[in-house]
Amino acid sequence: MKYADTLGEFDYYIFLITSAEFDDDYYDPITPMVEFMDTHPEAVGIHPALTKDSTTSWTHLVTRGGHEPRRTWMIDNICSMYRADWFNSIGRFDPEMIYAWGIDLETCFKARTQGRSLWVDERVKIKKITNIGYTMDRMNMTASMRSMVAGENMRHTLFKKYGPLYWEMMTESNIKAEWR
Repeated sequence: MKYADTLGEFDYYIFLITSAEFDDDYYDPITPMVEFMDTHPEAVGIHPALTKDSTTSWTHLVTRGGHEPRRTWMIDNICSMYRADWFNSIGRFDPEMIYAWGIDLETCFKARTQGRSLWVDERVKIKKITNIGYTMDRMNMTASMRSMVAGENMRHTLFKKYGPLYWEMMTESNIKAEWR
């Protein structure tokens, strides 16, 4: 598939959920991440560190109090930045995952299997509250309903592509202890 932006218009894609909130200390949270990616060609993805008061299942994204980017095994799409040429080369997100669950796991799995790196930027912080979109009545369904349908959609799609051990493959293997 050919994408219009493969002509060099874009260097990076940024995915940002609308309920995320950047720390007030950052007037420009994007530039530090772009500068890091520009100087680290093996890096294909970067994500701000989550604030300590964020709610998430992905605790490896929560700030550890550092001041530099740190390598990780997976980034979420709360505020992810991917290298455009690489993201296009993997076919972007699978459109069969209509609720977006699993797109982060699969994208990061592909990066790791290609020997590429993913990063959490401790210099930039972002706050995420789980299921805030449902509280704000943005989703036209309850959080429990989305959890059910999104989980089923992810399981079906990834099982079909990778087999019954997809979860272990994407969350256990190829993950070094220092990336957790």
